[in-house]
Amino acid sequence: MPVSVGAIDKTEPKGAQAIHRAMGLLAVVGRNNTHGIRLKELAAQTGLHVATAHRLLNALAWNGMVIFDGFSKRYYLGVQVHALIDATRYGGIQPRLASLMETLARRMAAVIYAYLPLMNDIISIKRVGSKDTVLHDTGIGDGVRYPLGIGAAGVAILATMPPEQARAIAASNSERYADYHTSTSAVLQAVRNARQAGYGLNQGVIHNTFGIGTVIRNSRGEVSAAISAVYSVEALGERRLQKMAGILLREVKAFEPLEFPSA
Repeated sequence: MPVSVGAIDKTEPKGAQAIHRAMGLLAVVGRNNTHGIRLKELAAQTGLHVATAHRLLNALAWNGMVIFDGFSKRYYLGVQVHALIDATRYGGIQPRLASLMETLARRMAAVIYAYLPLMNDIISIKRVGSKDTVLHDTGIGDGVRYPLGIGAAGVAILATMPPEQARAIAASNSERYADYHTSTSAVLQAVRNARQAGYGLNQGVIHNTFGIGTVIRNSRGEVSAAISAVYSVEALGERRLQKMAGILLREVKAFEPLEFPSA
């Protein structure tokens, strides 16, 4: 039953113009969220001066409402927008993943990242490292967004899809892959490797890191989220890779299923 909040006061408070402009920018970012949007395009679509748009976007980014991808120079909806959706629709996935991520960080001596699939992308929602983990500056924080196929978790998600679907998504992301100095063919080869190995790998594509990734499924076998363990490139030899991948897969299997409440 709707809750009455009374009549809306239409008297604009001080600073209302900045709020209106910021909301306009946020709306345009949302409409272009699949592939992101550059500053000049945002300014043109909102009728704002580039400097004004940039200043407001910085404020939105500071508050987690948008994120700026330094590789592609594009803006996307930020982690706080997705956190609001998560809290209202999914009941909050981050607390549910905390125990699994803490266990993995301790057992694997890695930085553990959790991601949600979002159309043709993945978005980082949580990062955990144990007291024994060397926390390298990977550049991956909450709300950072990547095209599917970039990073171990993104490769792992594509590997669960039928080949024709994975190829279509990779093709749609092809221009964005160039921002990460890789290609559609390299991504699809990583996906084929992941299908054979049972887990995804990132070898230096993101900030000179080495990642091992897998998906987390619900009781129907659908992908709910993805998780990756990240190291510096030089930290993993082949024997240790196999051992760490085994730990990751066993812990995730024991943790599943990951269910969301009905919307």
